Amino acid sequence: MSSTTRRIRRKVDDDSGQVATGLIICSVLALIAVTFWVMLPIGSAVNQKSGTQNAADAAALAGADNVIDHVVDDIATLPVGPFEPHTFFCGLGATDARTLAQNNGAHLTSYCYDWQSDEATVQVASNQALSGGQHSKAKAVAKTGVPWGDCHFTGLPEPTLTPTPSPSSSSTSPAPSPTSSTPSEPVQLVCGGTTIDYDLQDGHLVVHDLQALRNMLKARLVD
Repeated sequence: MSSTTRRIRRKVDDDSGQVATGLIICSVLALIAVTFWVMLPIGSAVNQKSGTQNAADAAALAGADNVIDHVVDDIATLPVGPFEPHTFFCGLGATDARTLAQNNGAHLTSYCYDWQSDEATVQVASNQALSGGQHSKAKAVAKTGVPWGDCHFTGLPEPTLTPTPSPSSSSTSPAPSPTSSTPSEPVQLVCGGTTIDYDLQDGHLVVHDLQALRNMLKARLVD
């Protein structure tokens, strides 16, 4: 074989190798581009879902914190009798929950505090839509730490009556009125495994240690 022929064949082989290498490089770049194009929306959706769940968690905790503020004020002083809270309603804490959701890039779609189960339940949706137009959604539940639906008093004083005046008593004698005897044991509000101590003052029940009550209550997420 002549040297000229060998040079021509070598050039053809070199050109073929370069073409093959170029095709491989183009295929790899195309695969990377396709993978990036496919994975980018998925990664964006995952990030948004995580952010939306964080917004829901923050909203639920804010709602429970607001419930705690109202509860402390409401039960600091109570009448002598069965535990009948008046501060609880479904929307208690909704304003704070809405604010925290907005601060975390979402908006509140539903909220309710159920005092019987001690659960502030929120649902939120992301403010920003994904590429497909849908909004990420998330739910979270938080508690105050005390099962208010299970509360009852122990050690309440028994009501007593002043003696009824006899017919011979003066007409100016005071009319009988119910009074409360001094409790023979500490008055406690028992809520599940939690107890809150009360003192009897001027016919009302007053929390013995308000700061201890505040320390006892803490908003926490339900797993």
